This record gives sequence, structure tokens and C-alpha cells, in this order.
Amino acid sequence: MRVEEFERFAAVASERLEFIAGEARTKPPGDGDHGAIIMWLLRQCMQHRPEHDLHIEQGIRVEQYRTGCARSDGVLAPVAHFAGQGEWADPAG
Repeated sequence: MRVEEFERFAAVASERLEFIAGEARTKPPGDGDHGAIIMWLLRQCMQHRPEHDLHIEQGIRVEQYRTGCARSDGVLAPVAHFAGQGEWADPAG
């Protein structure tokens, strides 16, 4: 499967999907502990790096030549870094 095919499939799938090493994989939802850790991290980032946003569950193109798609737990990036990129963003902005 090519990354373009995966993106079309993931857009209509009922589960949260990632595309790693040429395979579509489901990403399980986080539990309460996961949510608490993300909120703690968000508070730390806001306090120490106000010029950055913590993007939760941002879809990112990964792997060499951006041939994969992953849903990160959190990405710290400059404000508006991923603006206008759609569901699967290039990490370079």
C-alpha cells in the first residue's frame, strides 16, 4: 500500500490508524493515565515554552522520504507550525 492510498483509507476508517513500515495499524485510545500525563506535559510546555504549542494526536508524516503516517501523542512545535497542512502534516512545517 502506498501512503496516498493509506491516507484515503484512514480518512473514512472507524478506527484511528497509522501507517508504519508499509502496514496500516490501529492505534488504541489512551487511558486515564495517558490523559493525565498529556495534561501535565501541556501545562509544562505552556509555562516554559509559551512560543510553542503542544499538538495532541497530530498526524505526522514519518520515515525516510515521508513514506509513513503516525499519530503522535504530542508534538511540541512553534505556534501555527502545522497550520493549513491537513490531517497528515510534514514535520518540517
